[in-house]
Amino acid sequence: MRPFKIPGSKPLAQTQGFTKVEKRRLGLLLLATVFVTVAVGASLMKAKGTTDDGLDVPQQGGAISESVAVPTIDPERFDALVSDATPDERVVLETAAVDAMVGVARTLTDRHFELLGRTVLDASVAAVLDADPAAARGQAFTARGWVDSLRTRQRAGREEFVGTLILDDGTTTYFLVLDKPEQTNVGSYARIDGLFLKMFNDEAAESDAWVEGPFLVGPRAVRSYPAFGEVTELGLSHLAGLEDDRLYDETGRPVEWEGIPYEALWNVMAYARDLPAGAIDWDSTRVLDQDAMLSINSDGRSHRGEAFRIPISRLQAVQVLRAEENPARIDTITAGWIGNTTWNDVIHFQSPHAFRDLRLRDYVIGRGFFVKNFAYPSAKQGLRISPLFVIESLEEFEPEQDRTLMFLAYCMGGFTIFTILLFVVLLRRDRKRSIALQSELVKRRRKRRQGEGSEGSIGTASS
Repeated sequence: MRPFKIPGSKPLAQTQGFTKVEKRRLGLLLLATVFVTVAVGASLMKAKGTTDDGLDVPQQGGAISESVAVPTIDPERFDALVSDATPDERVVLETAAVDAMVGVARTLTDRHFELLGRTVLDASVAAVLDADPAAARGQAFTARGWVDSLRTRQRAGREEFVGTLILDDGTTTYFLVLDKPEQTNVGSYARIDGLFLKMFNDEAAESDAWVEGPFLVGPRAVRSYPAFGEVTELGLSHLAGLEDDRLYDETGRPVEWEGIPYEALWNVMAYARDLPAGAIDWDSTRVLDQDAMLSINSDGRSHRGEAFRIPISRLQAVQVLRAEENPARIDTITAGWIGNTTWNDVIHFQSPHAFRDLRLRDYVIGRGFFVKNFAYPSAKQGLRISPLFVIESLEEFEPEQDRTLMFLAYCMGGFTIFTILLFVVLLRRDRKRSIALQSELVKRRRKRRQGEGSEGSIGTASS
């Protein structure tokens, strides 16, 4: 018997699952879901990754990771070459010992001396060395003072500079270095980083008296400055002589600009470091808003040394750096740029504190002192003028996150998933109804044909 088939229909085995049209619709819905998800994710990443708010700061170089190998210093080797246990032995400077220590000292940098844990020389440290010089042989020390004597000598094809320093407390220190700045002469102030060779005794430069002191061997002398000491009041004398930088004079001609003032900057840096608690009522100080910035730009002199509160702003650059030699005796500083969308420009800041937890694009609030408007080469527009501030305090500000976009994303995702599930459920329901209807039609057709067949048989028999 040939199987019954409704014209235009397909076998049931071929109608299971989705039709091509249904699959196409489901695919388009899935593609729309992916598109919406990617669009929302991209908008979130763009909002989070906003960097400079259109502000123009100097071009920043990449961070340099330095790896420094500290040379091995054998104190026993030097101890075997020198003698300074008695007064008579301390008037002799052993050539072999000097040459051996020069061979080590010439390879040392400032970073090496930091890692060696250099000790600052003063009268108390010199007294310890005098009591037991062998215990400190080859150790690193730093001496700052006035150059009392200086002479140049040629030895073994190299130039050496031998002299004496009179430290701030009057202690005499002898030194030998291989290099020095041109401005380092008798009467100038200098810093010597060197290795302790021995206790040495020599005649004073301007008298017949014999003066005893530590002898240091180092790679170079560095220009230095007498220490400010503790600074609890702003040095108005340093600030009074400052002039704000200008790029052009009244006739429109370019002019030379001073840049960042050295002594004034370090005086304010020392003041920000030593500021006594409660010395300034920060709650009543002026906020660095748009009006304050415009006033500073137009007349920096009237705001020199003024304290400001920095509102919620964003770090455009930040670095913790080793400080150059300075009269504030600050070893580490933080420098960077801060931007605010209400300002007409960024501000440059330096601080005597090391803000190691702050990162680029962090939101911050702070307190500081205006120094001057200074010229700098920007990354986009050439020379520009921006305010320079010394920051006393800088803290990260964590704004409350706007969850509206995230909420919309979740709603969109939930709605999309619900729509897909509803679409699948409806398709399955329609498929079942279609199969049931098709089965019912088949049954009816079979019954109708069976009925027609039975009537035909009876009619034939009657005739």
